[in-house]
Amino acid sequence: YDKILPVYLYPNEAESKGFKSPMDTAIKKCELVIFKHQMPNKKVGQFKKVEWCKWIDDNWFVIAESQFYKREFDASLKKFKFIEKQYSTEPIIYDARLWQAKIHMELNNLPAAKSVLDELKEDIEEQEEAANNKEKKKKPVKKKKSNAPKRKGPKRKSTKVKEEPKGPPEISEDFLRDYYPTMADYYLRKKEYGEAIIALEKAIDIVKDRQFKTRLIFILAQLNHQQNNPQASEQYAEVVKRNPKYDMAFIAKINKALAFSGGDKKGIKSELKKMLKDEKNVEYLDQIYYALVALEPSQNNTQQRLAYLEQPGTAN
Repeated sequence: YDKILPVYLYPNEAESKGFKSPMDTAIKKCELVIFKHQMPNKKVGQFKKVEWCKWIDDNWFVIAESQFYKREFDASLKKFKFIEKQYSTEPIIYDARLWQAKIHMELNNLPAAKSVLDELKEDIEEQEEAANNKEKKKKPVKKKKSNAPKRKGPKRKSTKVKEEPKGPPEISEDFLRDYYPTMADYYLRKKEYGEAIIALEKAIDIVKDRQFKTRLIFILAQLNHQQNNPQASEQYAEVVKRNPKYDMAFIAKINKALAFSGGDKKGIKSELKKMLKDEKNVEYLDQIYYALVALEPSQNNTQQRLAYLEQPGTAN
């Protein structure tokens, strides 16, 4: 917690070895599904890009993800590119492209990642613009009353053949829930914290997973704290309310005091003093006392500040 938290927790080289066995099992099972159920079985001729079994692309996706967590990035990248090419009319292509950006980031190829993310951004903006234009056109039109006599008898069935929808597949909200955190991840790696804040705010608005959303709020608070933004204290307080894991809750309480700029100072002091009495916090007394020092006015209360600094646990 001394540094800005990463958006995602991916396994490193050592940790990925522990993922090998379960990921290999997942890959074998997905390969078996593809072998038994893909239709047509041989992708040739006019059916080269056709798939009638709707779960096959998902199985390819799981294989690519499994290779990612095993840190087999080249193999994973090839699978995601295959999915993008083979299932070009399905919404899964956006997810496949987004994961290509994630792979480029893990390989520290940030320009390639940015190129993919920019293309996805254009697709999102185009679909948003098309949706807005469609809404504008949906104005109610008053039908003119006709004086002609009503025709009797059964209505004729329409002989018009419904055309298949044209254009790119629709971008889902589930995709956006992964897109904006990935954008934030990219900007954090680039240390472009202003852009990261914008992406995090968008992500927090639409992410549903409670634990992940709490993490995003904590990162947003860290960035605002770093920039001396008074919103940081409120965001740390929001993290505490969401009942995260103990270590995150503890740091959020400390940072809430350190980022504090006005309001209920007595309430924060009382909360910190309660933390002093908790046996779980014995190892962290120095941080609590330091936060109490930060809450004391530097000019008028020197003795109290010194008293906090001289407490056991703050000698180092």
